[in-house]
Amino acid sequence: MDEPKRQAIQFLEKEIKTYSALALFLAKKGIKERVNAGRTEVIISPDYYRERMREAKRIVSELRKPNYGLASRTRVTPVPRSPERPPSQR
Repeated sequence: MDEPKRQAIQFLEKEIKTYSALALFLAKKGIKERVNAGRTEVIISPDYYRERMREAKRIVSELRKPNYGLASRTRVTPVPRSPERPPSQR
């Protein structure tokens, strides 16, 4: 596994821990807050963080697959070269 992929997995695993802690905290306190996120207003609740946690787990499992991203790349075929002509035929 290359270094950027490993760092991404480590970051997401930390995020998963944070999301689970926030979801647990908000569930125990019964908090539902309205927060401005840019121009839109978002309701922050335990479900919000549970959904982020599921999404992060899905991405981690995809990153851990050995051939991640290879199927989406297109195969480039080399352009055939024309045979070299001798200097007398140029």
